[in-house]
Amino acid sequence: MSILDAAPPPPPSPDTPPGTAPHPPPPIGTGHPARPGLGWTELLTLGPVWIVVSVLLFVPVALVGDGALPGPVPSLGLGAAGFLVASLIVTALRVRSAAAVGLRRTSWRWIGLGVVAGIVGLVTSVGVVAAYVAISGDTSDLRPDLSAGASGSGVQVALFLVLGAVLVPFAEELFFRGLLFGALRRHGFLVAALVSSVLFGLAHGLSVALVGAALFGALTAVLYERSRSIWPAVAAHVTNNAIALTAAVVFL
Repeated sequence: MSILDAAPPPPPSPDTPPGTAPHPPPPIGTGHPARPGLGWTELLTLGPVWIVVSVLLFVPVALVGDGALPGPVPSLGLGAAGFLVASLIVTALRVRSAAAVGLRRTSWRWIGLGVVAGIVGLVTSVGVVAAYVAISGDTSDLRPDLSAGASGSGVQVALFLVLGAVLVPFAEELFFRGLLFGALRRHGFLVAALVSSVLFGLAHGLSVALVGAALFGALTAVLYERSRSIWPAVAAHVTNNAIALTAAVVFL
């Protein structure tokens, strides 16, 4: 069955007496009743596991390149792989439930709302950057890594678009919303959204881009909170990145 063919919460079964409300969806961060939910174990292991996985991914590539860091496209792919592998390892350690990290079925309506949210998030980020440039007069390249990835050969650009618009959104949403937000959600939505969004912004660098990324992280946290699935957040992220990266390829 497709992840998109049913909207949570599910309708009452035929045996449900008339007028009985359907069962509410389980809280964010929980999955199968027989499995534990996300908690402090995941919070305390997610960062260290990500660091170890990232080192194991980047160091061999750097050694092959005589100590030089990989180019923008390999770095994009390795960075996404680090978030994805770390998320899978931490989930497998104790929880072992896809639903606990937000991999639940959702509806086309929520996917559509995710697409709209992605466009809104992109417009907001552009507005933040435009305001920064207007106030500071700084017209330097805020994301030279993206500029380099968008100006390579045909194969490099194709990989840049696929990685940036498909793998990166899924890996980052699973890491920051599925695991980080999910593990923090028991402490309240505001705490979970604030911490996960700020860390998501920091992952995009110490520049004005941090502000736009943090705001976008808060937006996708709302999507997850309301839909109980990370797929609308992934749809927003895919939309945002696909438009931004395509524009970078065309205009840079």
